[in-house]
Amino acid sequence: MFDTEERVALFQKSLDGITNVEVVPFTGLAPTVAREVGAEVILRGLR
Repeated sequence: MFDTEERVALFQKSLDGITNVEVVPFTGLAPTVAREVGAEVILRGLR
């Protein structure tokens, strides 16, 4: 399948042009990362 870098690139390309959307790969807990980047909404588990 796709590795992390490939998935990130695919999502970035598909979301290009949508404001206030950022693709952030991470390890650890989603709420911790959300606080760190100031996220208001999280879409996770996209594989």
